[in-house]
Amino acid sequence: ARKFRQSDGYYDAYNTAFLIRNAPDLQRTHKSKLTPGVELMPFPWLLAPLGDFAIDLGGTVGQLGVDAERTPFKINDTLKVAPIICYESVFGEYVAEFVSNGANMLFIITNDGWWGDSPGHRQHADFASVRAIETRRSIGRSANTGTSCFVNQRGDIMQATEYWKPAAIRQILNANDTITFYVKYGDYIARISVMGMVLFLLIAISQHLMHRKL
Repeated sequence: ARKFRQSDGYYDAYNTAFLIRNAPDLQRTHKSKLTPGVELMPFPWLLAPLGDFAIDLGGTVGQLGVDAERTPFKINDTLKVAPIICYESVFGEYVAEFVSNGANMLFIITNDGWWGDSPGHRQHADFASVRAIETRRSIGRSANTGTSCFVNQRGDIMQATEYWKPAAIRQILNANDTITFYVKYGDYIARISVMGMVLFLLIAISQHLMHRKL
């Protein structure tokens, strides 16, 4: 929480996505995978001098608030969309939590102007293909300064827009309720690899110690 400058109160700030439509309910989700340096700055009392620099980049001083759960937007009784905000699309298991909670389609909103016209925004867009393959969910991606596109459940990118060019695109996407192996078990390959590396390291250390004794 942040302290008001002219009072003793505190407040939380968020990076939030809203679902606004012709309905009485207003659905929202707070970004929960925060971008280091601009949304997540540890030790604000120590790093306060960097605050102006962070704000110039479109960020903030201190840490934004987050959501405790991954709740998809309910469009109707059969369609639920996961709102993925910017940097969150990099994290496969995070996105999979929305799918576990009922999302049968993904939607990414992002500002990709940070890198300029460099490989950075293209690589960020490519993560959408990986998320589609992992979850077998179609994706709509809206980037106000990057690549907007659609991605089918196989990871194929469709109607990708050019960098920094105004555009309007439209596509029919398929919803899917199937839970994939990845959604159920996550990054198991990475975990097995880490455990295997630790095991081999322990074996190597023990063999080295045994040879020294001999």
